Amino acid sequence: MSRTAVPRTTATQSDAVQRERARGAVAGLAARLRSAPRRSTAVAAGYLYTVVHGLFTAIVLAFLATYKHRSLAKVLDRWDGLIYVRIAGRGYEHKFVLLPSGKPTRMDIAFFPLYPYLMRGVSEVTRLPYEASGVLISVVAGIAAAVGLAVLVEPRFGRRAALLSVVLWAVGVDAMIQSMVYVQSLLAALAVWTVVALVRGRRLVATVLVILAGLCHSTAAAVVLTVMAAAVLKLVRIARGRVPGGLRATAGAVGMFAAAPLGIIGYWAFLALRFHRWDTWFYAESAPGWNSKVDLGKYSLKTLLSQIDGSDFGHGRVTEAHLIATLWIVPAILIGLFLLRDLVRDRRLPWQLTALTLAALALPLLDSGPWSSKPRFLIPAVGLVVPPAIWLARRSTRMQTAAVALVGAISVLSSAYLIGVAPVAP
Repeated sequence: MSRTAVPRTTATQSDAVQRERARGAVAGLAARLRSAPRRSTAVAAGYLYTVVHGLFTAIVLAFLATYKHRSLAKVLDRWDGLIYVRIAGRGYEHKFVLLPSGKPTRMDIAFFPLYPYLMRGVSEVTRLPYEASGVLISVVAGIAAAVGLAVLVEPRFGRRAALLSVVLWAVGVDAMIQSMVYVQSLLAALAVWTVVALVRGRRLVATVLVILAGLCHSTAAAVVLTVMAAAVLKLVRIARGRVPGGLRATAGAVGMFAAAPLGIIGYWAFLALRFHRWDTWFYAESAPGWNSKVDLGKYSLKTLLSQIDGSDFGHGRVTEAHLIATLWIVPAILIGLFLLRDLVRDRRLPWQLTALTLAALALPLLDSGPWSSKPRFLIPAVGLVVPPAIWLARRSTRMQTAAVALVGAISVLSSAYLIGVAPVAP
């Protein structure tokens, strides 16, 4: 019986194809192995945040239930949470409500729309009450922010520094707010992932995220300024020939710059059209008790000095709530100075993260709003925890545990006081 011979060229081509497939499989496996540590760090960050912040929240709630007899519902939706629940249920006012003095009362229009309308959407889908929907959004957003923070820190400083950053953020400044019906966790998540998108060169993703951030809170201006700075830097590099240019790259940078403030400006414009007054939001912020306006740090400086010499700072006497706020703000300023030095000289951190953190630190301090509320405005300034985490990562496990326990204990006591005892909103 005769056999049909396989042409030599065909066999050679088949062997070449098989070798090429094998090389491709090996390359793909190597790529997956290289990316596995980062993926595992991101997963570990989400899990670690959930456990640590969950334990922190449970301790605060147990403390308030034992000593102040406050239920879960009365804790998690206090202060701003009540306003967000009201907006989710009935929307915004259609006309000003004025006091006899001619000043506006505290109106819901001072609160940006994304968070309360997300609460309404989640409630309609899950049939949860608005309060539970708000807490769910805050918790999920907190996990997302923690994962994003680890994604930013791990490539430059390693897994341990990344996870320590997550732990410090989970128990740090006004950490209880991250599980309450407040917008700060959502804003932090959008801010962190905007920075991730900028670092990875995802301009469209960064643009979408910064617009959403602008619909959360006025302090999202820090995210807006960071994105606009990235766009300007991109245009400068294109002009100097340091990066590939072309019409598409230039248009993308210009578009990102122009679109970045649309969230904030869009809400301001909506209010201006509804109330027929261009400064409607700023007018609402001037309500007694808020008195919020840009004063370039005059109020902040007076408040700090009054705590040193005991003088009147123009808004009544210094209270325990002011002192607790200062306990967080002063270290934040010191870390901010270190970050400014890093931005100017060393550039060890991604400059986008440093810029976001410095802007998020500066904006509340340049405003005359209530001092006791300023620490929670620092929650989106996630870069504040990175320098301490880097320092701790080089120390022993015992010192790391002691430092986290100390920060957590201070945070538990301050959160319990501000939420359960203080007569002013955190």
